[in-house]
Amino acid sequence: MRGQSIGVVQASKSSSFPVGSFAIGMSGWTEYAIVKAKHLEKIELPPNARLTDAMGALGTHQWHAIISAGLH
Repeated sequence: MRGQSIGVVQASKSSSFPVGSFAIGMSGWTEYAIVKAKHLEKIELPPNARLTDAMGALGTHQWHAIISAGLH
């Protein structure tokens, strides 16, 4: 299913997205995706923030619904 995803960079050829950085983009609902850097936006999270904090209110609601339904 196509959709916006937030994740941690696992491997990278781009200096803009080093391993361990956070990114958001249209990669679909999957555990891993190969996405070109030009299709991603880097996310900077404050200390003690959760990755889901970057999703905003609607995204957090969707995440909670998926977890509650056991679809993760």
